[in-house]
Amino acid sequence: MIELHYCAGGVFVFNVDDWAILRKTHRILGELVGNLNAAVPTLPSQLLPEEALLLVEKGVAKVIDQQYEYTSEIKEKYEQFENELLAQQQVIYRNNRKRQLETMIDNIVAAKRKRGDDRPPEEILNEELEKSCKVTKENMIWPTLLTPLFSAGESVEVSRDVVLEKTSEL
Repeated sequence: MIELHYCAGGVFVFNVDDWAILRKTHRILGELVGNLNAAVPTLPSQLLPEEALLLVEKGVAKVIDQQYEYTSEIKEKYEQFENELLAQQQVIYRNNRKRQLETMIDNIVAAKRKRGDDRPPEEILNEELEKSCKVTKENMIWPTLLTPLFSAGESVEVSRDVVLEKTSEL
């Protein structure tokens, strides 16, 4: 059975396999409302309340509301994940930037020499790395997660009436 998620007054499909079934079998597309900065729209897909009701009445789907309980343990796990991700990105970015700078180090050193800087190339390389390798929590790149990081708690089925309230009157 397809799980439709009730969130902030809308009904969404987060699972790509469920979305494909809705599209191919039931000809329901929904509106892709995921990453709005991307050139290609992404999941989740928001369904009209009428589409959700049709799927529920046909027995194809159920509408659920995730009951999130953010405990201190989950917050710690999240912070640990974020810190590990940040550390990995800092190492990867530094290595990539070092490779880039190594291809240009002769030009950089020559320009510094013209300005009277007589430091060794290794020291100049390290200075350039320090200037340009600032990956912080504010500018790090988050991966697109296909599954939740942590168990979110129990799912509660949403009554048909809650979805029906959102439909337009004809």
